[in-house]
Amino acid sequence: MDVYFRRDIEVKMEEWYHKKFKNILHVDGARQVGKTCTIEHFIRNHYQNVISINLAKDDYKWFVDALRNSTNNWSKIDVIRFTEMIPNEFRYVDDDSTVIFLDEIQSDHVVYNYLRSLNRDLKCDVIVSGSYLMMALKQEFFQPAGDFESITMYPMSFGEFLNAVSDSLYSEYVRWPENKITENSLSGMKSLFGLYCEIGGYPEVIKEFVFSKSLKEAHSAMESIIRTVILDSQFKLDDIVDAKMLGSVSRSIIRILIREKRGSKNIYEALVKNFQDKPSNRLNKVATAKIIAWLTECHFLEPVDKYVLPDSTNDYPGEKLYFGDIGALRYYAKDRDFDSSNIDGIIAENFVFNAMLKSDYINKFFDYSPHFGVYRDGEIDFFARAKYDRKNYAFEVKSGNESGNTATKLLKDGVADKLIYFMGNHQHKIDGNVEIVPLFLAERWFDEFPCETYDIDLSILDSSKMNLF
Repeated sequence: MDVYFRRDIEVKMEEWYHKKFKNILHVDGARQVGKTCTIEHFIRNHYQNVISINLAKDDYKWFVDALRNSTNNWSKIDVIRFTEMIPNEFRYVDDDSTVIFLDEIQSDHVVYNYLRSLNRDLKCDVIVSGSYLMMALKQEFFQPAGDFESITMYPMSFGEFLNAVSDSLYSEYVRWPENKITENSLSGMKSLFGLYCEIGGYPEVIKEFVFSKSLKEAHSAMESIIRTVILDSQFKLDDIVDAKMLGSVSRSIIRILIREKRGSKNIYEALVKNFQDKPSNRLNKVATAKIIAWLTECHFLEPVDKYVLPDSTNDYPGEKLYFGDIGALRYYAKDRDFDSSNIDGIIAENFVFNAMLKSDYINKFFDYSPHFGVYRDGEIDFFARAKYDRKNYAFEVKSGNESGNTATKLLKDGVADKLIYFMGNHQHKIDGNVEIVPLFLAERWFDEFPCETYDIDLSILDSSKMNLF
């Protein structure tokens, strides 16, 4: 039985769909996060005519021929000639009732280099998707600046997971904080959050658990995804990565997150030093750098920058690494005898980091991605300056309900204006400039955090000219 999980990214896709003038929609993201399934679901509900091509699997020579043979000397597509060359199995109408969907766009630079013409010469909508596009953008890929609207898709959030498994709990979840959540529902959400921290957010893993009700089967699905990452890595990195290397890197990252809370100036040297097994000649600093660059490019890992506080302009790039999916983190953590309290703490931090990353961060906070901070001899899990109120926010993450000394110092010394605790065992509470939020509501807290607003006097605009748009 096939099942579809509703995804939050559909809101952004709807916004794109209703624009009067559309660029190509590029849906980016890691493998196995549900890009193709979500796009196909969206297409079924919005278009009458569909040309869908998977450039990694389908025979699409006819499409390349149609583009080449319908393009004139000025690199402009002749719509009539293009339409005549489309096979009978497809129906093309040159308007917005038609969509061309090109999946795995990174697989063919020839098709990719026609995207600007598709966008500018045809009146249909165009959607492209790919997992490793930036890795593929080498010399033969012409980058059509201004013709793309890109959105990134991640593994399923806890909110999306909750929506998939409990309508009633999700209904209360999305109404928080405007409406208080009942005690029974809070208990239910906390229990399901524990499950989410065990299996993560890959749709196939969640689907396997929903059908089988078995953690063993869910873990098997995760193993399949890890194997896919390994195979992709071997192909993209000229066989430099095998299962042992990927596992060594992942487990070493967990050790560094546990032991080096203040970050590492050279993450590659730190990783090599932390390998449990003596590294082979193949797994040196250079090889490790290539592996990390690849794993961050495909969003299996996410780099985190560091502020040296109190000066938030004094930052250092990529001094920590978190996992794109906490299920993958849990998978590798089970591989060794890590202390469970340490792992719970790292998973909690990783969850909040992902919540920040997915929350339209760049429109809510200064800088392009979440940062952690160091202050005197301590460390704060995350630190950010908000755009809407120009205040500094310190975020401390606890899997239990203990407080943080550095967080308190930041507030006391005026480095932070507000202190937000995300705690695993605490009710929601606001006391002056300190707010305590249940850990599993971190995504909702960041979703509801205001974006930067602009006050524009529209009366100064010429309405007759604005009607042109």
